[in-house]
Order: sequence, then C-alpha cells, then structure tokens
Amino acid sequence: MTLNIDPSCTAAPADRESLSDGASQKVTGYALPHAGTPVARQAGASVADFLAWMLLAVIVASAIFGGYYVLNKDTENNTEAQNIAQLVKGAKLLRDMNGYANVTTAALQAAGAIPSNMVGATTGTLYHSWDGEVTVVGSATQFVITYRAVPSSNCIPLRANLSRTAQFVSMTNCPTTGNVDLVMTAR
Repeated sequence: MTLNIDPSCTAAPADRESLSDGASQKVTGYALPHAGTPVARQAGASVADFLAWMLLAVIVASAIFGGYYVLNKDTENNTEAQNIAQLVKGAKLLRDMNGYANVTTAALQAAGAIPSNMVGATTGTLYHSWDGEVTVVGSATQFVITYRAVPSSNCIPLRANLSRTAQFVSMTNCPTTGNVDLVMTAR
C-alpha cells in the first residue's frame, strides 16, 4: 500500500520504509488482525440478540400500557366519586319540608343538578362511566343512589374513596370479582 504523507507532520513508526525521493513512503505492519485468515463469525446481530431486544421492547411496552390502565382506572374512579358527590349535593338542595320525598333522577335532571359528563345528564336514563344505570330515589328521611353493574375492580377503590367523605349512612360491600350494584344511602 502506498501513501503520500508529508514527513514533517507525522512521527515515523519504527517499521516504516523511506523511499528515495522522500515525498512518498511505504507503510507496513498495519494489517488487520484477521488479515489472511478466514472469518469464523460474521459481524452483526444474532437471533439471540434480536430476541433479547424484542423482549426488552415488550417489557417496556407492557409497563407503559399497564401504567396507562392504572392511571385511567384511577381517573374513572375519581370522576365517578366527583359525580356522586354532585348528586348528593343536588339531592340535598332539593330537600324541602317533605324531606327527600321529591328527590328523583328526573327531579335532579330538571334542576340541572346532574354532572354534565354523565350520559343522560339532562333527560332520560342516567349512566355512569362503566355503562351501568344510575338512579336516585328519595324518601322522607333519606335518599338512595344506585350505581348498577359497577366492576368490582372499580367498586373497591370507589367505595373506599366515598367512605372517607362521611356522606353515606350505608353502602353496599364490593365483591372481589364480577359486577355489583353499588347502593349508597345518604341523609
């Protein structure tokens, strides 16, 4: 291999041969370590490397989607807890000398006391985030809010959240599996 190198800019390696004119030099001793030997393994990723990276990608994606699921479930529970608090507030505002006897879902809708994010907030059947029917029925001394078909995975944290508010005199216990009609009685 012949290179044109300015001798004033480079240090001379011990195994460099000088040419007669001094302008060009021949460089030896810089061969690749595997020069002249057959390559035993080709460079690049193997199937095992590929599978390891794919496994890492699946783990990262699972963590992201799992976090989204947990966050979304908490958001739904918080939204429904706020909706229930607004229903309680609306029912208490409709209380008159007959107590809560005039409190119904239709009366709350007519008074505009239903949260606007609930399906059926203005008229018709009222639904919660998990597509179950919501009813409000009053009597002389109390009113009952019923959330039908609440998934147990949402019922347990929702009930825990609502029990801290001290608004209810009784609430349905949540099962560990399946759906439940969450019945909440308030005064």
